[in-house]
Amino acid sequence: MPEPIKAPSWVDALLESLPRDNASVLSDIAALPKDLQIAVLRECVKRMPMLREEKQHASGSALYTVACHLYSRKLPFEESDVCALLATSRHGCGHGSDVSPPLDIAQSWMQRNGYSEPIMRATREFIGSLRGVGSAQANFAKRRSAIMLLAEPSEAEGSEGGWSKHFRAVLRAMTATERAEWQRIIFNMKANDVYTPPAVWKKHARRLLSGLGHNVTLEHIQRWILIPADPAFATVRTGGSHVLKHLVWLIDESSLDPDSLLVCDGLATRLTAIDWSPTDRASKFMIAVANYLKGRPPEVAWEPLQHLVRWSGGDQGKIPDVMEEYGNRYGLLRHRAPTPPLVAPRLVETRQESPRQSTAAPAATSKPSMIDRIKHLLFHD
Repeated sequence: MPEPIKAPSWVDALLESLPRDNASVLSDIAALPKDLQIAVLRECVKRMPMLREEKQHASGSALYTVACHLYSRKLPFEESDVCALLATSRHGCGHGSDVSPPLDIAQSWMQRNGYSEPIMRATREFIGSLRGVGSAQANFAKRRSAIMLLAEPSEAEGSEGGWSKHFRAVLRAMTATERAEWQRIIFNMKANDVYTPPAVWKKHARRLLSGLGHNVTLEHIQRWILIPADPAFATVRTGGSHVLKHLVWLIDESSLDPDSLLVCDGLATRLTAIDWSPTDRASKFMIAVANYLKGRPPEVAWEPLQHLVRWSGGDQGKIPDVMEEYGNRYGLLRHRAPTPPLVAPRLVETRQESPRQSTAAPAATSKPSMIDRIKHLLFHD
């Protein structure tokens, strides 16, 4: 019986056979077992940086073609495969089609299987290797990884500071089951400049709300939003700004539950009461807050919207546009007084009562529900 082909031997044979047309090489790859395809990919990724240094351009180009083709195939990667690809993938200019795939595979693996400490360590190593690489692909990989790395509850070297540090502290304090639910949804958060939740995100949000329940989900968001007065906690970094935007979208999805609406209004209002910085980065989620508020009645939304406009620092931009449209809709702009100085808005309780909420007074011995405790923190601090 012939000995099974090993990836290094397969790659050696490919390089010795050059030049070859790509079609014949890719045909040979398709005939390989999937586990050998993965091993060949790992071997190609490991060798490419050395071939670049030695200026063996023909050999490097051949392995690059093979790697990009294998990255495009749906292969059954193991955790060790993901770590190896992240650890050995190195880039000079960062313009190649092989820059993003290691991160894509890592994110996809953890979406399916949950948090992996080895993959997170390898992700840090991979992103560290992109330091100084300024291509669009490399910069986007850095943005995406900043979100993913917030699923890591420990304070690793180089972790984001500011609000992100507070986020990790709250994540550490959760039960293992709760933390796993949040980590999985973090891996489904996207780095983009969209300000209203896409349909695919709503599916993930509903899954989280179903798994944890509205009460527990909102209590966790409340812990992340009720930050100390220290301005350091109101400083947002790249990953934190994207996570906060997705938390606003979770508030929006939870508000569809009539029993949760009052708390959702309070959480959105609380966000507008914080002087987030820097403004350009925090605008990612503050615009999402404005979009949430524009769907609420004036007694809930008008004062926080005015505060948002003052916080944004001008009459131009998405937030002023939302307030202008809202004010015109309700006939409020003509009654506006001169803009007052920046002060935190009142946390106003909505007087509308959900038909699902009981009007009966609670028994004197009843224990406050989790939602009641959140309301107390939001409206009576």
